[in-house]
Amino acid sequence: MEIIGSKLLEVTKLKQALVLILFASLLFPQSNINQIIHPLDKKSPTLRDQDKSYLVLNSASHFEIPNMLNQFDNSILYQTKLNDYHINLSYQNHHADINSDTVSALFKLGLRQKYHSYKIGLSRKHNKWNAGAGYSINQGNDLFHNYNFYLNRRIFRYFRLECRYGVETKPAEFDLQYEDFNYLAVNNQNNQSSTILFSFKKNKVKNNIQYERLTYSNKVDNDFDSFEGGKSKIYMDLSGRSGNKLDFYLEYENSLDTMMMDLIKNEGIFYKINIFKVRNQNYLVKFDYKLESGRLHLGYGHKDYKYELSSRINVQDISDNLVERFTVPIINGLDTVKVVQDNFFLFYERKLEHSKYKVGLNFSQNSLYYYHRAGTPPLNPLIPIFVIQKGDYTFNMVNLIINYSFIINKFHIDILLDKMLPLSVINEIDDSKESIIDDVSLGDRFSMFNQLNIRLAYPLN
Repeated sequence: MEIIGSKLLEVTKLKQALVLILFASLLFPQSNINQIIHPLDKKSPTLRDQDKSYLVLNSASHFEIPNMLNQFDNSILYQTKLNDYHINLSYQNHHADINSDTVSALFKLGLRQKYHSYKIGLSRKHNKWNAGAGYSINQGNDLFHNYNFYLNRRIFRYFRLECRYGVETKPAEFDLQYEDFNYLAVNNQNNQSSTILFSFKKNKVKNNIQYERLTYSNKVDNDFDSFEGGKSKIYMDLSGRSGNKLDFYLEYENSLDTMMMDLIKNEGIFYKINIFKVRNQNYLVKFDYKLESGRLHLGYGHKDYKYELSSRINVQDISDNLVERFTVPIINGLDTVKVVQDNFFLFYERKLEHSKYKVGLNFSQNSLYYYHRAGTPPLNPLIPIFVIQKGDYTFNMVNLIINYSFIINKFHIDILLDKMLPLSVINEIDDSKESIIDDVSLGDRFSMFNQLNIRLAYPLN
């Protein structure tokens, strides 16, 4: 193979490395696909009056890496109140793609989610109690029925306790490729989640403590026979006000996800994941200061991710070339991805008579390390044979975030743009290399890593 240039090769490896961070997010939907490239939580404003009827159109588009990572999500929601019941009816069209050839030392990976979702939700408040339930259908190649419910109650004067439970299946497809070997399976992951939330509110102080337990497994399929795992998460936040101008906010999250999986082809297991672990630890500190003409938001956030995967690969069912290469019919795989991210952000927000806008910058420093190894078992043969891929990068990036909300007649329109621009990327394994981002054209920088959300809400009464 002819290498055109070492820096061009580095640019290609960087794109692949960024996909590595995210590949588990689509295969295992409990992870968020854009929480590293777009690290700040940006939620659309809630509807102003929950007791009114609304029609809401929402479009969320992620143009991340052309031909490698994209996601589109469009939905329509009808909200109304009938007697004492709040009713929600919604439709969602979801499409996501990931394609990468560095998910392991051997395979190319393809992941796709494409389905339609139809939902109905009902809730009611009575005295100190608040209860709600929901039902939905996710339609891919098959139909999947989902449901959820919650119940909360105010305790004494300042406390509230809430319990939630939900079951949902999201259709997905999964494929692995090596030379002429192709494996395609359906990854319809069935999730069951249980959540306990404890809240406290008194004067200017608010506190939430949440514990969530998620278990998941694959709907039985002849080509994707065994898939099961679980995730536990602890979340805490604290907010308060000092004086009339300064607000503070603290947030902490810690989670651990573990799973096992067998991939079956021709009635034999050709790829077995012995253990897959995802560790995640995040915290955030934010201050809001009230100005005469608006508000200033300043903060720092830290994210720490670690993916570990141990596998066993039956190469004799994949390729004769692999058997000749490793000299044994079964080999072991080890895959590790570590990401540490520090975020520093500053926003300015201002409300006008019929509009509101927020403009901000988030600077993040990222450390990315990945290691993929496929090799022979111990002492078979005596001299081990390994295929290894690894990378160690430090890259800096900045997110430009613009959020504009306004009202035209009765239409409430909210537009959000989050543009990530890579500033510098350094190969830490070979520190003699210069920053490789200079070889990425300005046009490519603007065509990658974009998130655009548009929401239109119309009150009906």
